[in-house]
This record gives sequence, C-alpha cells and structure tokens, in this order.
Amino acid sequence: MDIAFDAGTPAVATDYYPFDDINYAMVRLFKSQQPAAGSGETVLSLGCGRARLELELARLGAAVTGIDSNPVACATARMRIHEVIESDLTRSEEAGAVLG
Repeated sequence: MDIAFDAGTPAVATDYYPFDDINYAMVRLFKSQQPAAGSGETVLSLGCGRARLELELARLGAAVTGIDSNPVACATARMRIHEVIESDLTRSEEAGAVLG
C-alpha cells in the first residue's frame, strides 16, 4: 500500500492508532474521488483528534479544518494540519459560535 502515515510526527500514546484500517480506507476513498489536479477539496473534520487521517488528506491536497474538544489532541493536530478549532460541539452555544 502506498499510504504512509508520518512516523516522524509525535504521538502521545502508542495505542492511539487503533483505527488505521479505517484511516487507510478513508484515504483510498478520498483518492478515488479526487477531482482534477489543482481544484483542491475542502474537508471539515469533526472530532479530528490528533489529525492522523487529516494529515494524509492534507498531503493529498485538501484544505483541512479539524475541530476537537480535547486540548491535548488539538495541540498535536496543530502540528499536522493548518487549521484546528478547539471546541466542544456537543454544547449548542459553542457549536453555534463555531459553525455559524
């Protein structure tokens, strides 16, 4: 498989990546649905965690915005993708402020 998650990006816990099989499937799906080069997709990831999947989507040319409520996860995600919003979307007042 030609999908290589970045081992150089710090991980907080070794057991954090139990969903790699899902991540690989999502990246394959994204690659198969990509439009012509240069048109750039926009991805909004709700509950991005540490942005492991989102990093790969960004490498494929997507403009990725991640949202998560965990400050530790957001700190790691900020090292991986361009825009991360720390917010708890289960709280309606925060969801309204973030999503408009």
